[in-house]
Amino acid sequence: MNKKYFPLISAIFILMTGCQSKTETVVSSEVKNSTEPIIVAAEYPITLKVGYSTGQDDPKGIALDSFKETVEKQTNGDILIEIHPSGELGSDSELLAGMIDSSVDMTVSSAGNYALYATRVAYSHN
Repeated sequence: MNKKYFPLISAIFILMTGCQSKTETVVSSEVKNSTEPIIVAAEYPITLKVGYSTGQDDPKGIALDSFKETVEKQTNGDILIEIHPSGELGSDSELLAGMIDSSVDMTVSSAGNYALYATRVAYSHN
């Protein structure tokens, strides 16, 4: 498998699991220093905002169009993908910062752009 597509394929796998009812209870233990789970009710459809800096005819754009089609079909419309190409939501660095502050849900960017945020997005390359 080509390593540059691994994050995209991983995201597809994660997004396509579950999603069988319109409201689900999700149990999460993401709060630091807590052993108590957080219970959250999710309302569907969920819309994920994806931005990238290149044009729609770029391989990133073509892959995201396929990703959108696959996710929306496999989840029966419970998860919708809103694609913003050509830097509509900002530059690569602005998109990465947007993922941290939750103004952007996903981005496709070169690995080198993650260097500044490596500890914040739990990415490291040895």
